[in-house]
Order: sequence, then C-alpha cells, then structure tokens
Amino acid sequence: MKILFLHPNFPAQFRHLALALRNNPDHTIVFGTNREEGNIKRVVKALYEVSRKPTDSIHPYVRTLEKAVLQ
Repeated sequence: MKILFLHPNFPAQFRHLALALRNNPDHTIVFGTNREEGNIKRVVKALYEVSRKPTDSIHPYVRTLEKAVLQ
C-alpha cells in the first residue's frame, strides 16, 4: 500500500501512525512537509513550499481557511 501524509510540521501528530505502518515492508510511506529537520527510518520525506501567502484583502474569518488550503 502507498501511504501519503501531508502536514507542514513533520511528523506532527502522525508520528506513531507512521512508525506503525513502516513495519510492514509492503507499505511505501511518504511524508510531505515543509520542515527540513527530522527523519524517520523507512519514511520518505518530500519537502514542499507553499505557492503563495494568504490574500491580504481576504475577510479575517476565512484567512485561516485559505492558509490551510494553501498548505
């Protein structure tokens, strides 16, 4: 099984799940993050950058949502 985790703060709350899943040699685990430090054996880390910052003129109520979508 191919498993992809996406989170800007590697490994965040997914550490224990990634550690458990990596024990099965049939799994390929990739963790997409923008945090360079840290590694987990048998978990491939794929670095990404956010394409842009949230729009300055967006309504404050949806700024957090836009930031999350861009991540």
